[in-house]
Amino acid sequence: MKKTDLLKKILIKKQQDQLRADLFLIQKKIVTSRSESSKLFQNQKVFINQKAIKASYRLKEGEILSVYLTTIKSQLLKPYFFPLDIIFEDKDLLILNKPAGLVVHPGAGNKDKTLVNVLLAHNKKLSSGSSPLRPGIVHRLDKETSGLLVVAKNKFTEEALISALKNHEIQRDYYALVIKGPQALEGKIESWIKRHPIHRKKFASFKEFSTGSKKAITFYKVLKKHESGLAWLHCKLHTGRTHQIRVHLSSLHSPILGDSLYGTKKLSAIKDTALKEDIKKLNRVALHAFQLSLIHPHSKKKLSFKIPWSEDINFLLKKLHWNF
Repeated sequence: MKKTDLLKKILIKKQQDQLRADLFLIQKKIVTSRSESSKLFQNQKVFINQKAIKASYRLKEGEILSVYLTTIKSQLLKPYFFPLDIIFEDKDLLILNKPAGLVVHPGAGNKDKTLVNVLLAHNKKLSSGSSPLRPGIVHRLDKETSGLLVVAKNKFTEEALISALKNHEIQRDYYALVIKGPQALEGKIESWIKRHPIHRKKFASFKEFSTGSKKAITFYKVLKKHESGLAWLHCKLHTGRTHQIRVHLSSLHSPILGDSLYGTKKLSAIKDTALKEDIKKLNRVALHAFQLSLIHPHSKKKLSFKIPWSEDINFLLKKLHWNF
């Protein structure tokens, strides 16, 4: 299998001063895991001023970090045959409904059964992307999150959509079912998010800025509440940090149903035994990207899409006697 070395050079900015080099690579999404990051340093692929550095090196504002990535060429990605639910498609982009359980792009632990592989199996033309393993990917949804996702089919569209995301010009709305509704029926959650200092698979929310953290803002509104304590929330992203809604709702002591990473598998607060058993059947995080609005990069027309919960969640909503 052919591989290629890809050189990336990145200017270290003020907010990245004193950040560990290995965490910087993860933060910039140059790698997807700490193990991948470690291999780059072990193989002396990361440099400051042409000198190889260690993973623990503390970056300094104004430095130029160079990294050589040994990557598999995108055309060698294996197709994965899986049904695609395409909501909209033209020559520039496509909007699809990602099912829960499907990873968006290849990474550690999943090399060939991802959305990218599915798109290739359906012969979809994709932008080359910033990484050979992420062609066309503009933003992501967690594996167990379902809902609307936009994919770029050419470089112009990709760059325009990424810029629109950074400028908060793409509207993303989510439904979440939480174990315990927040005290306030609506509000704004604002914090600084970064990788958890101990549990490396998690992210943590902090009230103040610290090295490596990013500002995160989520708006929420309680749509329905149940006597069991369960609540249906509408969440609107202002920023798009990894696990943002899951982290923010957990910080309100309102973890999302089925989210054992930021919540709990225990349902002791729910006294209805039958309801408890129905919840256990979910086997996913009850988070759904139900609405997506954006300005088409070429036509400049506004595109807006909305899709309901999937059937596994609708089953539970019926049990709660909630309209959907």
